[in-house]
Amino acid sequence: MPSRRMTSKHSREGDRDMNNGATKPFAVVTGASSGIGYELATQFAQHGFDLLIAAEDDGIADAARTLQGQGASVQMVQVDLATAKYRELRGAR
Repeated sequence: MPSRRMTSKHSREGDRDMNNGATKPFAVVTGASSGIGYELATQFAQHGFDLLIAAEDDGIADAARTLQGQGASVQMVQVDLATAKYRELRGAR
C-alpha cells in the first residue's frame, strides 16, 4: 500500500507560538486512527502538541482532520509499519 501524506493548512511557521516565539512540543503517534493511539494523539493535541500520526487504515485521514480541529498542526502518514520495508527503521530483523 502506498504511503499518503497530508499536512495541515498551518505553515511551518505555525510551529512557533505566536505570542512568545517558543517552539511547540511535538509528538509522533502510531496507530493513531483508533483506540489507544487515537486517544493518545487527542490528549497530545489538547495539550498543545503538534503531531505526526501514522496508521495503516483509511481512518487516519479522519483522525488527522479531527485533531486539526482541536488546534494541532498535524502531519499524517498512511503506512503499515509491520511490513519488511519498515522493520529496518525500527531496528527489527
